[in-house]
Amino acid sequence: MASSAITINLASGLQIAVAPDEWPLIGEAEWTTQRDGGVVESHVLVRRHSDGRTVIYIDANPGEGPLVKGDLLPAAATEVEGSVERFGELHDLPEWVVDRCVQSVRG
Repeated sequence: MASSAITINLASGLQIAVAPDEWPLIGEAEWTTQRDGGVVESHVLVRRHSDGRTVIYIDANPGEGPLVKGDLLPAAATEVEGSVERFGELHDLPEWVVDRCVQSVRG
């Protein structure tokens, strides 16, 4: 059974649709924050397609009208860990979240 695609808003302004069964998860980290009187559950995820392309994205409140934003790395990208670190800086992610995601990518 095919899983439904995730639409990711890229920093370039473009959108891509990622089918999780075609883009397996290779790294992730999650955290919660307080916002507008409630708790927001957020995830940073890293997925890689069989053609080598990698997508890094943030999904806030999965299943609750998620805010999904991310970056697509070309197939030739070899430094995924460094890309996760730059993504974390760009999106003001807590350092420990970035570290946890990088460790997850490394396995």
